[in-house]
Amino acid sequence: MRQHLQPLVLRRLIQDAGVVLGWFVVIGLVGALLWWQLTPLAEYSRSAAGVSFDEEQLGREVAADGWYFVIAAIGGLVSGVTLLLLRRRDTVAMVVLVAAGGLLAGWLMMRVGFWLGPAKPTDDVIADMAIGDKVPLQLESQARGVLFVWPIAALLGAVGVIWGLDDPGEPDASEHLSNQDVRPSRSG
Repeated sequence: MRQHLQPLVLRRLIQDAGVVLGWFVVIGLVGALLWWQLTPLAEYSRSAAGVSFDEEQLGREVAADGWYFVIAAIGGLVSGVTLLLLRRRDTVAMVVLVAAGGLLAGWLMMRVGFWLGPAKPTDDVIADMAIGDKVPLQLESQARGVLFVWPIAALLGAVGVIWGLDDPGEPDASEHLSNQDVRPSRSG
């Protein structure tokens, strides 16, 4: 009997891994598109003194990390909650899969967003700029730690589902104690 269960469990685990992989690839690509569209790009400005990068542009460069963080946190939380609600057969395996999938989605979002954004301005482009012209910088994250926002948020969502939902098949411990017939023992 036990030998018949192992292929079934393995098949279900492979199905769960496929669902998680597909989910995170799609949502990572959607996140990259959002990051590319929502992030204001910093720009170099050409002046008589050369190329400059003012405080406003520095703020835009930091905004790229902020937008990445927001999109990854929302995407990760929604992913963790959704996947655990849909696939609760093996919660330990799902938590591991969600964490790995979150890392994949974060990496995909960073790479695809980078590819969608403008190319790095070359020295030739900067040299050919007229005074007052601006050239956008690449869309990239300066804070590499934001890559881990997606898996951490996905884990928080998954753990929230695990802690938030009680298994209706198992009685609560307090309910079990209240249903027992407690009688004082007679000594003597």
